[in-house]
Amino acid sequence: MPCRRCPEDLSIEELQRLLIEKRRAERQKRLERFRKSGRAVILTAPPAESNGVETMRSVQPAEAAVEVPLARSWLDRVLLGVEVLAVLGLMLIVASSVNLLEKINR
Repeated sequence: MPCRRCPEDLSIEELQRLLIEKRRAERQKRLERFRKSGRAVILTAPPAESNGVETMRSVQPAEAAVEVPLARSWLDRVLLGVEVLAVLGLMLIVASSVNLLEKINR
């Protein structure tokens, strides 16, 4: 366990280092949570290419098969249905507008 010293006793460099370490730890926790939920993927650099251009490849983690809760899958289906109905309604509005313009032009 690191010894806790009063912030007034630490130098500016030590305070900056501690702040950087704290931010790094928080970032790692957040990334791990994102990886578990499937919102982030692990990127690995490929071996050095002959032309010197480095590219990044996406690697799916081994535990990528995260089970989606039943309530969320049900909600996703309902939202998909709403989106489909919205697109159909938009198509109906466009068709009706075209029909109305044809009647007005006669």
